[in-house]
Amino acid sequence: MEGYTGAPKDLDEYISYSMLTQAEGLKFGIEHYRRNKPHTSGALFWQLNDCWPGTSWSVIDYYLLPKASYHYARKFFSPILLTLDLTPGKDINVWVVNDKLEVYQDEIELVVYDFSGEKVFAKEWHVSVEANAATQIATVLEREALGGLEPEEAVIVIRSKNNQTGENIYFFRDQKDLRFGEAELTVSINPETNELTVTTNMLARMVTIELDQEQLVMEDNFFDLLANETRVIRIEQAQGKEILWETLRVKAINSKKG
Repeated sequence: MEGYTGAPKDLDEYISYSMLTQAEGLKFGIEHYRRNKPHTSGALFWQLNDCWPGTSWSVIDYYLLPKASYHYARKFFSPILLTLDLTPGKDINVWVVNDKLEVYQDEIELVVYDFSGEKVFAKEWHVSVEANAATQIATVLEREALGGLEPEEAVIVIRSKNNQTGENIYFFRDQKDLRFGEAELTVSINPETNELTVTTNMLARMVTIELDQEQLVMEDNFFDLLANETRVIRIEQAQGKEILWETLRVKAINSKKG
């Protein structure tokens, strides 16, 4: 954690930093392996779950609650992966990994924002990637992509303009070096549909949804939320029990406390 997030100051920060470090580490390694297709066409990681309560490498804990890495894994194992080969201080290589047995054709875009949501750079490509292949489609100069921003104050989003696959989010520097503002999260719930709506006034790093309940199934969790973006998350209990909304807590690493 010292190298990526910096040393935590308290237990809550230790939990957040350890989950973020594990998740980002798995993302970094597995996206690298997938870009190397067919020399390396994938990866298995240890471990899926726990048979007793404890501190471990698992991505699902003993109480069947997924950690950050579980939700990251759903995304970095997507059959169509938009991915960046990004090293701090170097230019950005844009890749598409297509694990499907059909050609992937799409229009994708790479956008850079500051943490308050202002767009400073954007570039688009029409892509056609062969079945079962990984292809580098472009290289973007770091200084051009930053659009005059400091690298500690910018976020990169690569997405399908036709919503054919999920977006991917990257930062120019490691977590410990990023200069986030204090995000104010606005949360509302709809108990009838079991949906939670979250918005933020500026980029919220690793939005975390917590309830005092076991075996919860969430559409997403531990995600980055861009400034002025709204995310609706459906939550279910695996055995069909009512959601204990009165125990709900929603926070981000850089959210306003209290």
